[in-house]
Amino acid sequence: MCGIHIIIDKQNQLNEKPIQQMLSATYYRGPDAQVWTQIISSRQTVWMANNRLKISDLRDIANQPMSTADGQFTLVFNGAIYNHVPLRQTKLSDTEFATLSDTETLLQLLVRYGHSIFSELNGMFAVALYDKFTETLIIARDRWGIKPLYWFENDAFLIISSEIKGILATGLVPKNPNLNQIQHYLSFKFPCRPQTFYKNIFEVEPGRICQTSYSSELHTISHLSIPQRSTSKILHKEEARNNIAQALEETIYQYSTADVPAGLFLSGGVDSTLLLASLYAKGIKNFPVFTIGYTDSDKPYATQDQYFAQQAARQYKADMHEVVVDSQLLDQFSEWVRTIDQPVADGAAWLTYLLSQEACKYVKIILSGAGADELFAGYNRHWAYYQYLRTPSFIRKGIPLLNHIPHHKFSKTHYGRLWEKALQQLHPSPEQTYIRFTSGATSFSWHKELSSRIQEELFTTTSQQQSLENSLATALHFDQSHYLISDVLTITDRMTMQHGIEARVPYLDNTVVEQAQNISATDLLKYGKKWLLKDILSRKQGTAYNKRRKEGFGMPLGHWLRKPVSDNIFRSLQNSDSLIYEIVDYAWVQQLKKNHITGSADYTSELWGLSLLATWLELNF
Repeated sequence: MCGIHIIIDKQNQLNEKPIQQMLSATYYRGPDAQVWTQIISSRQTVWMANNRLKISDLRDIANQPMSTADGQFTLVFNGAIYNHVPLRQTKLSDTEFATLSDTETLLQLLVRYGHSIFSELNGMFAVALYDKFTETLIIARDRWGIKPLYWFENDAFLIISSEIKGILATGLVPKNPNLNQIQHYLSFKFPCRPQTFYKNIFEVEPGRICQTSYSSELHTISHLSIPQRSTSKILHKEEARNNIAQALEETIYQYSTADVPAGLFLSGGVDSTLLLASLYAKGIKNFPVFTIGYTDSDKPYATQDQYFAQQAARQYKADMHEVVVDSQLLDQFSEWVRTIDQPVADGAAWLTYLLSQEACKYVKIILSGAGADELFAGYNRHWAYYQYLRTPSFIRKGIPLLNHIPHHKFSKTHYGRLWEKALQQLHPSPEQTYIRFTSGATSFSWHKELSSRIQEELFTTTSQQQSLENSLATALHFDQSHYLISDVLTITDRMTMQHGIEARVPYLDNTVVEQAQNISATDLLKYGKKWLLKDILSRKQGTAYNKRRKEGFGMPLGHWLRKPVSDNIFRSLQNSDSLIYEIVDYAWVQQLKKNHITGSADYTSELWGLSLLATWLELNF
């Protein structure tokens, strides 16, 4: 796990200072080594650098940038290639290696086979390979976007980095806010790729393989796509369960084995508990696990993660580490926001940061259950959409009448609040309904217009083929392509790397994904949410964890935001000159805040997103 940085100096005018500043700005991504190199070609100068976190082959000889013996090719690489040893044996059996690292394997594979080899990699990666003789740069990102990559280009420079901070640290790029992203962010929690919150700085799309040379700008030459879900293959329940169980058992052992110690983020939910149970089945005990805990006064408002994580740790003989938080954490809000590359309005980001802060004292690899919900249909919205699609169309046409039901009568219980939320989001159009389920941003005035535009861009296939299977498959693919990548995986990488930890996501291993996508969307939901994983966990004596309700991973923010300490969160929202009010109405935000604090409504999600963005804008612009 590393940070990679590249500057192509088209006019040969730079010294080493910008590339050194990129390394310094992202030091935490690889605190074990910071190395840069200068490559002088006939018409341009290229600077390549790497922050290294030593995971495999801990010797300095495995440091990056790594070049071929003749100096023609130079590679910088962020990630892990889990099948690099088999690839050495099958693709490079005649090659002599100086290291045991996957970096050298990848370098030799690219030299011999070119960019076509990316499709055979099982792992997570952001890669840059420069050919000095042809003056050509190839960059690539894994299909899930687990490892990040950003770029900026003008007539003088092409600058590429693992984080936007790296690009800005060069001092060569204007720092201007892209306020056009606010609407999408407040509706979906994250900016709309490939744009970012900075003008003219872009995200390399997941799965893209791009190339540039002296005579051409950066452009896409190939694409690694997310495997499409099978809609016709019929798997029996037993066969599907056995296939997934076998793939997971093989993967989890491989992901937990390295030259450095590994641990697990444990919430006590199905996904992380199944990972722990699988390790225990392999004979691994005292595996370090990390969870969030709460004070007694906050427990009535918090999730049940602490209780179930403690139970799982005892049952599967793990080494438990708890990070106990309370509302005083809000005093550190601005300090935490300063660490963020760009905001993602998910409370799980801060908790992941805190867990990583503790975990880095014990481990350098952390396993995460990220991706399981998107692959195996684990969210409440998946089950709700499944039931919605099974409803006759003539009943759906009467949905607007439901808005006349006094929703507040249901909102005193957990399931009542879910019912109230669903009523607000239902629409006669299946595509509109799922977009609303995904965003949950009905409070914002522009939401209907925004969701209509997204429907036109992303749900055209569903509009033409209104079968239950196609509608469900498209919805799951939407979550995998957007929410998973831009929310879940983004915060997993950024928050763990802030503390020099490599996060690994076993559920997104190629073998697991292949088996999961072989199961039709309707079969995934036939026996309830995420029934496949629950079935496997039950066979590992984990039935108790299957029965707990789906809560998500987050703090009791709604409760905390009604306390005086919340002034630390709301301070930037009080400033009527905030950049956020170029898009959002000031009086409306103040009313939203008042209604939440008095308890007349629950606007936790909206206020968290607004406060995070307003504070981030204030700190950065």
